Amino acid sequence: MDNPYTFQRSPAWRKTCSDRMKKINAERLAGPRCGARRKRDGEPCQQLVLYPNGRCKFHGGKTPKGKDWHKIQLPAADAGADALARKERMIVQRQKKRAATRAAKLTAMTPEQRAAYDNQFAKRVMNPGPATRRASIRKQRADAKAFREIVLATEAAFEARNHAQADRGAESQPAASPGDPSPISFSPETLRKLFP
Repeated sequence: MDNPYTFQRSPAWRKTCSDRMKKINAERLAGPRCGARRKRDGEPCQQLVLYPNGRCKFHGGKTPKGKDWHKIQLPAADAGADALARKERMIVQRQKKRAATRAAKLTAMTPEQRAAYDNQFAKRVMNPGPATRRASIRKQRADAKAFREIVLATEAAFEARNHAQADRGAESQPAASPGDPSPISFSPETLRKLFP
């Protein structure tokens, strides 16, 4: 039986591979270049452009800006299902690696270090996102708390009035007219459900 790699060792194979590599390198060299200013001399970067924004991986190609900063970037919609599956596998592997690193770090801590570590993360904001959204959430919470306090104070005043009237006796109470609205009563649990 002939060796299947005989052709790959032949001069014709080497010439074919060499011609292909020359063609690929010529296409790469003729391609667009990054125009970002280099830090060391202020000249254009001249690295190969890898992304549609006209920049190389060092000048804004890999890491997005603005609201997408430090967010996982999924493949484009036309990239196909295999690209999405690869990205999902990469995310799962990264999460497993981080979990293992975190577990090893936590087991190596002394009890004092662990208490300081837990206290550090207790103070951290657990609802990340844009600053405007976090501010609006804080404002909603403050408004809901103020509303609860107003309603509870109003209910306390109604209760005090009702107790005072009950102490004076039912005969001294004025008769309620048919059009008078009755006070609405909310329990503190109901208020917490309505206004978290």
